[in-house]
Amino acid sequence: MVYPVEHYYLSFGGTLCQDEIWQCGLHFAPSSGEDIFSGAFEEVDVGDCFDHIAQWATRWDAHAGPGSAFSKQTSLEWARLAVKGRDGLDKFPSRRYIPDVYVAGTATTPHAPQVAYAVTLWSGLKQRRANWGRFYVPMPVPAWDYQNGRMDQAYCDNLATAAKEMINAVGGEVSTVGVDTYPCIISKVGAGEVKRIEKIGVGRVLDTQQRRRRKLTEGIVYSDF
Repeated sequence: MVYPVEHYYLSFGGTLCQDEIWQCGLHFAPSSGEDIFSGAFEEVDVGDCFDHIAQWATRWDAHAGPGSAFSKQTSLEWARLAVKGRDGLDKFPSRRYIPDVYVAGTATTPHAPQVAYAVTLWSGLKQRRANWGRFYVPMPVPAWDYQNGRMDQAYCDNLATAAKEMINAVGGEVSTVGVDTYPCIISKVGAGEVKRIEKIGVGRVLDTQQRRRRKLTEGIVYSDF
């Protein structure tokens, strides 16, 4: 299994509720399919990428409703840029940006733990591979309808708009004079396949994060029965 092209992988994340860790990642492929050389990689300012992500994480209020998207219990702490070779390994040593002060939300209402909303990316096609992609984002505040346990549709639409603007802004930083890129969905099954993101959306049903739960110590104290 191989990737069809060399590409950038930008990951970012932090902590929430002190003990949980969250992380997301985005792929950007060269527009002409060329290999990525070290000069182009070094030209990308990972700190600027982080700033766009931070703005998205703390100022969704322009799209998603009152208050910031993240609660005070959620922080954005790092961003990492890597060039993935066709073998899936880092072509060069990755570059990591860690701010002097972590970025955190301002909303005081706590979010539900071990849950996330999913940003779904679609190529617009259904045949073959590399048509769907997802990344899971910490719960925004406020988000769900207490009557039915799902997010409001207008809220979902606004969150999708905010995510699209963030991806485009980061894509503008990743694209350089040396290597122009586009946000993509990529598969390394078989000969591999890569497709441009054409659609984006956020569903109303929240996703439970089993990986986060498995990282936590349940700490049951048993009593006599």
